[in-house]
Amino acid sequence: MQSEKVWNTVEFGWSPPMVLDREGRPTNVIKPKLEWDRSENNARAMYSIFNAISTDEFRRIATCTSTKEAWDILQVTHEGTNAMKVSKLQMLTSRFETIRMDDHESFREFHVKLMDIVNSSFNLGERISNSKVVRKILKYLPERFRAKVTTIEEYKDVDSLKIDELVGSLQTFEMTLVSPRS
Repeated sequence: MQSEKVWNTVEFGWSPPMVLDREGRPTNVIKPKLEWDRSENNARAMYSIFNAISTDEFRRIATCTSTKEAWDILQVTHEGTNAMKVSKLQMLTSRFETIRMDDHESFREFHVKLMDIVNSSFNLGERISNSKVVRKILKYLPERFRAKVTTIEEYKDVDSLKIDELVGSLQTFEMTLVSPRS
């Protein structure tokens, strides 16, 4: 029964609670948010979750009666238990520490792999600082980037250098390496 009501909300939309008249009938006046009760807040939150998830994920939480219950299920599904989360973070830390750009790969390929680790770590609650990522990139580029790295380290404040600036600079440099000279 609850899942049917929930699905109707997904299918037909959610309506904010209305002020009730003396007989308990809804009026055309939207109830101020500060006056919403727990069930109205729960309904709005559930509606927000349902709009953000796939049909498969909806099936996991369709019978939930509270937003907290639904959120906990989704959180364990995507992040795992705390023990799994710690294990994933340890694995990501290890991958971050050992990642190197290979001679045969492009900077773009390396950057995508590195940022996948950084973003996955962030999604699990552990942020890798901008300066740590910048230093990682500069330290583990192959020899063909050595001149550019030296220039960046000499003329830029590496600790305040933004990742996007560094990436743009290195991609431009790499293009000059591979383009034929006129």
